[in-house]
Amino acid sequence: MSSGTPSATSSAIASGSGSGRPVDMGAIRLLGSHWGQVTSTYRSVEHNRRVGGVPNSYHLSGRAIDIARRAGVSHSQIAAAYRNPGYALAESLDEVGFGSVVALLATYAGCGPELKPWLRDAQINRDRNLRLQYLAGMGRPSRQEALIHEQMLAYRTFPVGLFVASDVYRDAIRAWMGSPR
Repeated sequence: MSSGTPSATSSAIASGSGSGRPVDMGAIRLLGSHWGQVTSTYRSVEHNRRVGGVPNSYHLSGRAIDIARRAGVSHSQIAAAYRNPGYALAESLDEVGFGSVVALLATYAGCGPELKPWLRDAQINRDRNLRLQYLAGMGRPSRQEALIHEQMLAYRTFPVGLFVASDVYRDAIRAWMGSPR
């Protein structure tokens, strides 16, 4: 990514070292603002659902913060800044191989209508006993995930109505995705 492209980290804040002290989200928000733009802290259940948050999100209990990092700021710098006053970053996109929200969104491989031709002859499991998944798991490992992913990407189009973002983010996602149809 270029230095002008926004990057982000999504981090959950846990109280420090089992101290049991409450999390001061005001102080956490202020500290986070030194490293970038704080985009989310507490969320209501309705807002969390609307933005696609997981049902057990730390945001629901006011114990999470999302920071859109300024260019040149690394996750490790933010983690060190929070460790200093005794907080710990429990989760981050960096820890699962995505350095930014843009990188995560760029993994979008398609949705039902655009993948319909690719799925035309697929055997779809319509029962609830997961028999097909069980049988697939018992099969000989074939390591075709890269081939399958490439085949899916041939049908992918840029999801104009799916990603609600500024032009800067949208352009960055397009760049990371390559040239979807």
